[in-house]
Amino acid sequence: MKSKSRKTTLALLAISLSGAFAFSSATFAWFCLSASNNASITTFSGDLGVSIDKISAYKYVYPYHNNSVEFIDYDGAGQVKSYVIEDTSVETPNNLANKVTFSLGKVTNQTYATSSSDASIGPSKIHYENSQTFKYYLIGDSTFTGVSTNPWSTLSASAFSRRESPVVGEPVSIQNIVISKGAEFILFDANTIDGNNCSYFTYNSPTTSPSGNSRFAVVDSNRLQCLASGIYRFDYRVVDNNFYLDITLTSRSDNAIIGSNLIDPTKITIDYRGAAASAYASLNDYLPYAIHDQKTMVVLDVELTYQNKNPITAGLQINREAIKSHNIYSFTGKYATTNAYTFRGYVDSSHRNELYASDFYAFTSLFAKSENAFATPADAWNSFHATYQTDYETQAGKQHAVPLANPYEKFQNDTSYDMSIDCTLRPKTNSDSTLVPVSANSQTYHCYIAIDYDYERMQFFVNQDRVGKTYLLDRDFGFYFSATEYLEPAPSQNLGGSIYE
Repeated sequence: MKSKSRKTTLALLAISLSGAFAFSSATFAWFCLSASNNASITTFSGDLGVSIDKISAYKYVYPYHNNSVEFIDYDGAGQVKSYVIEDTSVETPNNLANKVTFSLGKVTNQTYATSSSDASIGPSKIHYENSQTFKYYLIGDSTFTGVSTNPWSTLSASAFSRRESPVVGEPVSIQNIVISKGAEFILFDANTIDGNNCSYFTYNSPTTSPSGNSRFAVVDSNRLQCLASGIYRFDYRVVDNNFYLDITLTSRSDNAIIGSNLIDPTKITIDYRGAAASAYASLNDYLPYAIHDQKTMVVLDVELTYQNKNPITAGLQINREAIKSHNIYSFTGKYATTNAYTFRGYVDSSHRNELYASDFYAFTSLFAKSENAFATPADAWNSFHATYQTDYETQAGKQHAVPLANPYEKFQNDTSYDMSIDCTLRPKTNSDSTLVPVSANSQTYHCYIAIDYDYERMQFFVNQDRVGKTYLLDRDFGFYFSATEYLEPAPSQNLGGSIYE
């Protein structure tokens, strides 16, 4: 008897990629993620339930130069950081206000740690690195910092650039700070240090403007917890000798969460004309390696829990919006140079090129049981980043330990304009499969999605008439999860080998 199946496109708009990608060393580029408010669904038949429990994003972060919060050291040793976009274990109130104010108290004659190895480090006793010259810090746990090392330490803190004390009308401020959902943190004022003693703030119940539920909660009166991930501005201010901390959501129509490393076509061009020219036949041949070296890749980690009475096959689709009038393939020629419009770049919101993210990205993914998940964010990011030089498609690039076709997939625009692509879920290990078997208990899986610039499409920006300009890429695609439910015995599935082991 023929196997019968029902394929349901689940209402799990899990992730929407959005925002502006800049191509200039003078402009920040935001690689944006947002999570749907509806992260779970149960099918009408009641025999299949799926929930998205947590969404994290992993990216490589370069360090700042010593005692700077403005100048990035691209030659320094960076690290992979984790950003929690959504976490259903942390309850988020409804009707969130975009601004919250905490009145601050002080607990004096406290101690701070002089060594990061002090076992008593925590919100009530932070590690202060006295070689630093900043005076104000946001200091937090490992969810706040995005790394496992140096929690509750100024070594992993977000420092305010201004050293002067706040005065009436002149707060001490820091902005564009990404706070992960569930992160706990404090504000620390190093001006309170006197010998071996210091002061810590306490936080009173929040007030919001406009009225509504707060995006942050007070924990044990001595620290704050983020209830909704986002990009925030912090203002530490004084009024009539009373101190306050204002936290304001950075308003973005696309609900941006994290910023990507920018890609610099000018540096790529200079590097190629220097030492790289002797090793590569052309600038285009060098592009995959140049993109790889700038560490632009972002890896998403989506934790899904299945409760299914019948076997299902998990699927992932990337959909984009209706065809745009100004995607790169609408210009004269594939990488048109004759139309002055393509040289403009970004001047202001009214004078800019309309370019869309789906034209410039390639995607690949892995699917793993919870017990086979990557141990750390760095393991996940490094595994994808080390596998291929972006989506390099030469025969040499395909000579991998497990020789498979190029695993990256992208929207096609030449003969037809793809509205969606199936992003093949590849088993991470030999014991993984996209076929989720029947189980009496819930089953947790990780879907890892790697997103990086497509080296063929990036030829658009190394054109000599575009180098040095800023180009923004507008959001036009998102990720959708699906499941095929087998009401009769599921087909056998060859687990195959892993391309990322």
